[in-house]
Amino acid sequence: MFSAYLNHSTGQNIVAYYLNSTSYAQRKGKKMLMFETNTASCGGFLGVSDSFGAALWGLDYAMQLAYANFSGVLFHVGGLRAYYNPFTRTLVILRHLFF
Repeated sequence: MFSAYLNHSTGQNIVAYYLNSTSYAQRKGKKMLMFETNTASCGGFLGVSDSFGAALWGLDYAMQLAYANFSGVLFHVGGLRAYYNPFTRTLVILRHLFF
């Protein structure tokens, strides 16, 4: 699932949808931001969103956004039960590892 879901072309395909908008914003001197994005919606997927590969994909995706003239990106990190939260260990992951 990982290789079919989080690969270089995935980020390119997401960004391609916004190329006209980012170009327009740049011509008007405005910033274009990507809000609430990440590997998957609703907290991500165990074993995919919480992997080292997802971190690499996030970097690649951020570079794709920069290349497409986005001014910034806000990666959604969710809460304690989100698999894609990079800052805290989730209760779900701890339960999976130790119980």
